[in-house]
Amino acid sequence: MQKVICIGKSCYQPVIYLTERGIPKEITLASYLILLDVIAGIIVSIVMYEINDDWTSGLGLIVAVVGIWVYLELKKMNPQAWQLGIILNLVGIALYLLGEIEIGIPGALLSIITVIYLYSPNVKQHFV
Repeated sequence: MQKVICIGKSCYQPVIYLTERGIPKEITLASYLILLDVIAGIIVSIVMYEINDDWTSGLGLIVAVVGIWVYLELKKMNPQAWQLGIILNLVGIALYLLGEIEIGIPGALLSIITVIYLYSPNVKQHFV
């Protein structure tokens, strides 16, 4: 059931564009952003392990592996995956900024974009 949004005296139902599989396009884009985060997390974890050999690399790899589950469940429109996607991206931002700045900044920016997109009303309406 679609929600009706009222502003003042005017009310409307937001238009939801679906893909061929019946998944809203906003969810598809959000899941691809998560997948991009996973790929970036794995690459940065491997590079950081080769450079520093520290604990943040292992933790980043664990976060990236859990991100694969989030990607798959987000495509099924699981509300828990939406919440976990936000949490993992916030953890990812912290891990990116704890490592080498020149390597971590692009990943942190991608995670910030993903969090902002997941919180956008078009995406949030499918999970709340």
